[in-house]
Amino acid sequence: MRRLDVGRRRTVWAMGSDAANGHIGYATINILFLREHNRIARELEQAHCDWDDERLFQTTRSILTVVLLKLTI
Repeated sequence: MRRLDVGRRRTVWAMGSDAANGHIGYATINILFLREHNRIARELEQAHCDWDDERLFQTTRSILTVVLLKLTI
């Protein structure tokens, strides 16, 4: 696999499926959850300055799991 130049790296992201770009709905949900993850993580970081990156990530992931379950059910 060839490496992307720095300019293109800012516009490309990886999704958890090889068919991620095959359906606009799947890609849209991925983007929305990625942005929401980053927003929640920033808020948690401001509220809990002593937490490390892993704890912020896992806590945010748990919050978004509940959000997804509420949307699904």
